Amino acid sequence: MKKFVAVAIVLCLIIAGVAGFAMKDNFTKKQDLNTQGPDGVEPPAAEGQTEAPKMKTIDFEALYKTRDPKEVVGKVNGKDLLWEEYFYNVFSQAKHMEDYLNTMNAYGMAQNWESPADETGKTTYADAAVKSAEQNILQFGAIKGYAEKNNVVLGPEQEELMKQQRQNDIKLFCGEEGTDEEFTAYLKSIFLTPEMYENMNRINHLFQQNFIQVYGENGEKLSDEKAVDFLNENNYIYANHILLSTVDEQTGEDIDQAAMNEKEAKAKEIAAELKEIKDNDQLIKRFGELKDEFCEDPGKASFRDGMTFTPGTMVQEFEDAVLKLENYQISDPIKSQFGYHVIIRLPLNPDSIIGYTQMGTPVTVRGNVANIEYQKSVQEYMNNLTLEYSEGFESPNLLDYLK
Repeated sequence: MKKFVAVAIVLCLIIAGVAGFAMKDNFTKKQDLNTQGPDGVEPPAAEGQTEAPKMKTIDFEALYKTRDPKEVVGKVNGKDLLWEEYFYNVFSQAKHMEDYLNTMNAYGMAQNWESPADETGKTTYADAAVKSAEQNILQFGAIKGYAEKNNVVLGPEQEELMKQQRQNDIKLFCGEEGTDEEFTAYLKSIFLTPEMYENMNRINHLFQQNFIQVYGENGEKLSDEKAVDFLNENNYIYANHILLSTVDEQTGEDIDQAAMNEKEAKAKEIAAELKEIKDNDQLIKRFGELKDEFCEDPGKASFRDGMTFTPGTMVQEFEDAVLKLENYQISDPIKSQFGYHVIIRLPLNPDSIIGYTQMGTPVTVRGNVANIEYQKSVQEYMNNLTLEYSEGFESPNLLDYLK
């Protein structure tokens, strides 16, 4: 019945490019993206073009060798930033950028490192890769700083998870019989030391533990007041309904008039019964029973206790009817393109479901608000950080290392 539902909650930061885990083919197999599209399908040649243009690549080896890996090139939050750490962030972001540019070229849209990366035309893709790396470094610093501020530490369970992650990565990149030595060699091929790999793995878990310790596994530590304030500020409405569908599941067409009349009569019968119940708890219980028995909304299992939504997300007839109701009031049957709705408006509930993650996990109002607040807090912490370069150090110009 909803026009569109799009709710995303991120309780785990996925750090792009950590150990190159999303980029294995680019480093080990050197897949030629100039001949294949993102789905492995030969892209169409641009008009008048017989071969996709080739793009210069960055000589990362040459850039890496310009400094000692352990040289301190700056500080973040008062902590030393080594050249090897700085370089890896530049490398990983540049590789992502290079993949994008190669894909664009594969489809006949000529782009290279000197092409403008923004509307101003002043920032090249080479510049953008370095700036993205700097933001990545600040993000890592913010996560660690937030953890220190809130006394968040990783316990035995997280330490064990990190060990498991390492073993999984060894199998992924070195095969089922892969060894520690082979994994170290793989990391070296993408300019990572074992210590840097462990640090990034730790930051990933710190990001999660920051949230869990401050807000709880699913945001349950967030106050009712904050959750309800969010609902009121964003004009959320909470309601439940029983839908008697007037659409044929097979054809998608309206059912015949006789069947439609039967649906309307049943909807009136349900509404009349519910209106006779004066106790709110009994009303909610009976509404749930009748919904289980008669509701023909395909999404009823996902939103059995009702839907918390903002104006504009539901069909107009439904919204208009809800807005006329008081809390715990039952509507007369309302006809929409989907059928007859018997609706109950409910008080805003901080633990009501407002959507689902891509993994199918329900997202509650409380969990969503906790996540928003957490992301905002980390961002604010990050905004107060600065990457202070050591005297004499300047961020590299990747255009100087094209080959």
